[in-house]
Amino acid sequence: MGRTGPRAITHAAVIDPDQTEDETYTDALYARAVAIVARENKASASFLQRLLPVSYSCAARMIGQMEREGRVSGPNHIGRREVLMSRTGD
Repeated sequence: MGRTGPRAITHAAVIDPDQTEDETYTDALYARAVAIVARENKASASFLQRLLPVSYSCAARMIGQMEREGRVSGPNHIGRREVLMSRTGD
């Protein structure tokens, strides 16, 4: 109960009006992604997509943010990235 209509939304995070709800992510979800990448020493969108409830495009944006923050390298000639942070996520 408590719904005002068939498609009532109780909570939505808006980051970019051009993105759909599936494409947005919270700071907490990003922190989980950083912790996973640091712990597993593996950084790829498909890897994050398998472990977190996000789409491939959302996982790719998280990997891109990690690159901009210096947490992972840019992709090498075969697309692999080096994890530049310690296992604690620093």
